[in-house]
Amino acid sequence: MTDKIIRLNTRLQYSEKKAVDVDIKPGNSPYGLIESSDNITDKSTAKDLFSKNHTYDAAYTPNKAVNTYDTKYYTDAWDGVNYDENPYTLFVYNGQTFVDPGFKNLKDMDGNTVSAENVTRTIEVQTVNVPTNVTDIMTTTSQTVTVANTGASCVISELASLNIRPGVYTLKNIHLPILIIQHDCLQDL
Repeated sequence: MTDKIIRLNTRLQYSEKKAVDVDIKPGNSPYGLIESSDNITDKSTAKDLFSKNHTYDAAYTPNKAVNTYDTKYYTDAWDGVNYDENPYTLFVYNGQTFVDPGFKNLKDMDGNTVSAENVTRTIEVQTVNVPTNVTDIMTTTSQTVTVANTGASCVISELASLNIRPGVYTLKNIHLPILIIQHDCLQDL
């Protein structure tokens, strides 16, 4: 496996429908680490320098990234959208639990604060059987998974036991009837 793929297998990208007011917390993409880093004050310059050669500048390396990632990020891993440069992308390993950094300051359409415990997370994924031949990986089953944990940020373990086929998925945070926050998930082979 090359260092173009070894980083992580699943990307979750946050986007929101503006039915309510909510602040999405940054993920763990390079831009997300810059945004959430407490040792970088000039985040715009840090992102500009990262974008030039897809590596952190020594003066602008997020404290959370120092021992976490290789120094070079390869753009040929992306097809059209560079998720490294989206601060809300969340990378996770397939087959493991992960923390959804979540959101803060959730308000309904009337401006009232909404309790994070009233938000339900679901994700629809394509699963495959444990491959015994080439066609097994091509046969998928759709499955909607509801996350048991609630809160503004939570551990998601429900996907760890599934054989998820690489692809694009949507993780939704739903506050019925007015809030849908979507996360686009993409897995590398």
